Amino acid sequence: MQSSLKANKFLSASVVKAYQGFVDEPVPSDMFDALVSGKANSIYELVKVFALILIGVACATTYFKFSAGESVRVAGHASDIAVSAHSTYSADAVYPVRVSAVDTEHLDEWLSFRVGRNLQAKALDTLGFKLLGANIVPDGDHVSAQIVYENLNGLRLSIFRRLAVGLETVNQSESGRVGKLNWLSWETKREHTVLVSEIPAKELESVYAELCQC
Repeated sequence: MQSSLKANKFLSASVVKAYQGFVDEPVPSDMFDALVSGKANSIYELVKVFALILIGVACATTYFKFSAGESVRVAGHASDIAVSAHSTYSADAVYPVRVSAVDTEHLDEWLSFRVGRNLQAKALDTLGFKLLGANIVPDGDHVSAQIVYENLNGLRLSIFRRLAVGLETVNQSESGRVGKLNWLSWETKREHTVLVSEIPAKELESVYAELCQC
């Protein structure tokens, strides 16, 4: 009973506030009765139902976005990402790189900052490849580096570098071909590297030998 009286007083005060300047007298009983009538209660229930529907839709949307985001962030096989990145970035005739090799010191600093570890773009002039620059490639929850080169025939070579920690052994190289692109990959204790290019597989092995010094 006491809680009901408090509710009625609160509702009465709310009406006075809403009609301030128009209602100077105590709220008329007819107006007050209308507010607490069955019609008012029905409207209140409808508002509650509508609010619950909105909350449900918002929760469902957030859930599906989160689930989709989680599936996208799962890192794929390095060679697949490397080949896709080469086709997307390195093969572009106009903008093959995000940061050019005009200033190699800046390039190395940019790469190191983006991947969170000291990283340098190695010169491959002795193998006939000119350094063009580099890109950052989305890779699961992190990013990986892609360093791009070009030979005198206009063929591009990209080196995909996924930095990692905790790899126990140095794996032997693996290779494959996707369409016109040859790829060759290997792992060390701190990095997974993938070479991608249209050059013959034998030439790709020469690049591998130069980078690994083996």
